[in-house]
Formats: sequence, structure tokens, C-alpha cells
Amino acid sequence: MRVAVTAPLPQVWRQRLEEAHPDVEFLWVSEKELPSHPHAGEVEVLVAYGWRVDRGLLESLPRLKWIQALSAGVDTLPLEDLRARGIILTNARGVHGIPIREYAVGVLLAHARRIPFFWEKQREAHWETGMRTDELYGQRVTVLGTGAIGRAIGEALHFLGVEVVGVNRRGTPVEPFARIYPASSVKEAVAGSFGVVNILPLTKATRNLLNRDTFSAFSPGSVFVNVGRGETVVEEDLLWALDEGPLAAAYLDVFREEPLPSDHPFWRHPKVFLTPHISGQTPRYMDRALPIFEENLKPFREGRPEAMINRVSLEEGY
Repeated sequence: MRVAVTAPLPQVWRQRLEEAHPDVEFLWVSEKELPSHPHAGEVEVLVAYGWRVDRGLLESLPRLKWIQALSAGVDTLPLEDLRARGIILTNARGVHGIPIREYAVGVLLAHARRIPFFWEKQREAHWETGMRTDELYGQRVTVLGTGAIGRAIGEALHFLGVEVVGVNRRGTPVEPFARIYPASSVKEAVAGSFGVVNILPLTKATRNLLNRDTFSAFSPGSVFVNVGRGETVVEEDLLWALDEGPLAAAYLDVFREEPLPSDHPFWRHPKVFLTPHISGQTPRYMDRALPIFEENLKPFREGRPEAMINRVSLEEGY
């Protein structure tokens, strides 16, 4: 069986996979090189970052049966093509829990303690004692999305004494959230919260969910953190919420267009603190993602796709 790996893996992981699976022929190629590779027509499995797989690449792999995405988000993949060909799709759901949890909780703590404000005063060499700081303890935070990452964020906030409420598709109860709202009640869910953390995947239901109508329900002085998908947010409406609406600040790691254009107003907005889609980055990434592929390899080869973990619904997109 031939497995094409287009992700640039460290040599230690290449060696580990080859030694652990001596009856598998691994092709270590880039997405650009794979279509013209002499064995492309024999590839049954593709291990790749989800956002790098397009229709053209799929067409060069006529025997492809399974894609293991090394990313959690798969909204950029040609899902309809996968469904038409019966290709199994699994993702790396769960590997981002620790780094994105630390990012989200970190910026919420920084906001509560007014760290960005004091950094500005440091640059001015100004000893400012008049700014009132706050605590996360006893506050309410709403997490939009209660999957693996949302739960990890919720657990950390719960440990800090925060009342954590969540939003998922149907309002299905999930620990450690004190209460879960269905997506249809998102405005009720965000009301009264110190902060709102968006970790929603991009689907037909979530695209543009965070719009002016939704932002208008946020509490005055609240903070918005986006570590989900840029296209779940109407950016013009977010700017309204910052300039005229209830938001005190926005901490943004994802955007509708990436890289973010240099003339975008987010770059210079005094209430926006942005990072270039790095909240999930960690030196331990492959140590968490590749074992998912290895765990799935055995049931795939045995013809038991129902036993594979992190299966993605090609209809729902997550």
C-alpha cells in the first residue's frame, strides 16, 4: 500500500513511521510534486494539511480512498468531490486543545489585568496607577463551540473560578459547561458575559453568524476572542461593535482573508490585538497529530472504517 505524505515531517517522524509500518511504502513529496510522481496513480492514502488539498490534487490520485488531514479545520477541502468518490476523511481534531486553550485563557487574563494598557504606559515611561484592573474569577465567559478545543478552554476557565457557558448546534449538555445554549440562542448565550471565545468551525450554519445583530447582544465592555474561523465573523460588523457597539476589545487570530492585507483597519485599530493564525502552533504538534493517523491505519487496512477516529462528516463539514 502506498501512502503519500505531503506535510514536511521531521526526519525523526519519517524514520519512525517507516520502521513501525515496514509493509507500507511512504512517498515523501510536496503537494506540487505529487501529481507528477510516477506512483501517484497508486496512492491509496494521503496525509496532508487540509487546506492544501484541492480538486486538482484529487484528480491526480485515482485510487485514493482516505485522507488524513493534519489540521482540524477541513472547510477548504472539496468535500463534495470526496463524497462523490467515497473517500474517507479524518482530521486532527483534539491536537489543538492545549495551545489554543493557553492562547484564549492568556488573552482573557491579559485583558482582565489590563496588560496591553500597561505595556503602552511602559513605552511612555509613565507610572500609571489610576487604571482599574479586573479579575476573571467570578466572571461569566461564553465559549462558542463545545468540541475538543472548546471543552479544553472551558475546563481551564472553570478551574479559574469562571462561570463557563457554551453554544453548540443543538444545545446538547457537555461538561464542564454550566449551561449549553443551542446555536439558535446565541444572542441569549453571549448576553451578560465578560468575554466570548469563538472556536466554531466554518459550516453553512456558522458562516457570518457573528454579525451586527449578534454583536449587539454582547454586554457593554465585553471582549471578543476569535480562534475559530475568520468567515464566521462579519468584519465590518465587528468594527461597528468596537467603534459604536458594546465591545471593549477584540483578540483575533483568524481572519476572512489571510494573510491579513496591510491596509486592513484591524492592523491599526486601538481596540484590536491580532496574531497571524498562530494560536494552535506548538513544537509538539506532530507528536499529537501523527498518532491519530497511526491509530486509524490498522482499521483502514482491515476494512473497518467505522472504527476510525476523527471521522469527518462530509455532509456537515466537521
